[in-house]
Amino acid sequence: MPLRCEVCNKKIPSIFLKINECKCGKIVCSQHKSEASHGCKFDWKSYGCKELSKKLIISIDAAKGLKKI
Repeated sequence: MPLRCEVCNKKIPSIFLKINECKCGKIVCSQHKSEASHGCKFDWKSYGCKELSKKLIISIDAAKGLKKI
């Protein structure tokens, strides 16, 4: 059973559900995929900071494990 866009109520085929699911949890059609068009409340700035800090911690831990010549 196809779901519908939460903005315009357009049917969305099941093969596009993962592609058009926003981080805020809304399922939207391709026309409303951008954050501004569906009123996204997801905090992208803090999400980006968390992802960046995870990557930095991994790279710092990897650098500590290297031996100096």
